[in-house]
Order: sequence, then C-alpha cells, then structure tokens
Amino acid sequence: MTYIYVYDWISNWSKKSGRNLSITGLTTLDDIIKEAVNRGYGPSVQNTNLKKGKYGSSRLSIPKNRCVPIIVDAIRRIFLNTAITQIDFDKWEYELATRIRNIYHGNGSSLYVYGNAQKWINMAIKFLYSSDSIAPSTKLFEVCYLVIDSIILNKARKLGVTGLGSAWSKCDDWNIIVAFEKNMIPVAIKIPPYYTRLWWECNAW
Repeated sequence: MTYIYVYDWISNWSKKSGRNLSITGLTTLDDIIKEAVNRGYGPSVQNTNLKKGKYGSSRLSIPKNRCVPIIVDAIRRIFLNTAITQIDFDKWEYELATRIRNIYHGNGSSLYVYGNAQKWINMAIKFLYSSDSIAPSTKLFEVCYLVIDSIILNKARKLGVTGLGSAWSKCDDWNIIVAFEKNMIPVAIKIPPYYTRLWWECNAW
C-alpha cells in the first residue's frame, strides 16, 4: 500500500490562512505526542458553550492541565501497541474519554460531554498522524476513529451516513458516537486511497 497521498497531506495541511498545521521539526515520540495533545485541546472545546458560556476558558484550564499528562501517557501506550485491534481501541478510548469527562465534571464543568473528550483524543491522534517523523502505516491509525465536527457531519450525511442526531459538542451518549464512527467504516474505505476512517476525514475536512 502506498502512502504518497498521506505525505502530500502532511506537507499541505493548512487552514484558510495558509498556515501549515502539521507537526514538523520534532523527532522524539514523547515530544510529538505532547505537542499533538496540546494542539488537539483547542478544537475540542471551540464553538461550544464551554468557551462561549458560563465556564470560560480560564476555568477550563484546571481540568485541562490535569488531563494533558493522562492523555499523553495513554496515547504513548496505545501507539506502541503494534497488535492493537478495533476492540482494543474501542475499550481504550471509552475508558480514556470517561476519565477525561469525569475530571471536568468533578471540576464543576458539567457541560463537558463525551463528544468533547472524544474529539480531544481523536484530534491528538490526527496531529500525531500529521508528523513527518511518524510512519502513517502505524497500526493505531488503522483502528482509530475520525474527528467529528460540523464539517464532517455534513459531509457524512450527504453520503447517507447517519447516527449522530445532535452536534458532537452536545452529544453525551458514547454509544451514539461509536455508532456514527462504525457507520463510517464502509464509506471511508470504499474508494482508494481512503483505506481508513482517519484518512477519509483528513481529505474530507
């Protein structure tokens, strides 16, 4: 299998501003994972009541700082598991997302839902995927879930994929989130080079 398209994406992943978003210049796994987790945080809370509502970003910084080392350690462990299966990933992400959500709720941020936690995890993995020092053939990228946001939801619905009835930032039902992800499997791998859900998301976004 060729990964030429992935390397092209790594070189060109940018916002409308043209700023390259890929992680470059870092070579050690620990540094790349830490950078990926820190970058993944912002997209997981933007455009939600968490930032626009009563909590404010300053209050969210306390649980964020508690969660960062937990997520870094969890991603390091699963990244190094070269025999990971889809069942393994499902269990791992549910347990990690639940732990993150509980930390926020324990800090009084009850608006923080599973959708926020899941996006933080998956954005971190996507940033990991964007590193020019990480092989795109790594097993984790074959079984991980895609990042859910309004862009992906709209494109998925146009392809006939349903399963998430509300915005990801308001979805607090893990089973609904997983059902949407699993419905994306046949779509993501239907036409080469979309051999994984993550790769489909990278191109669709």
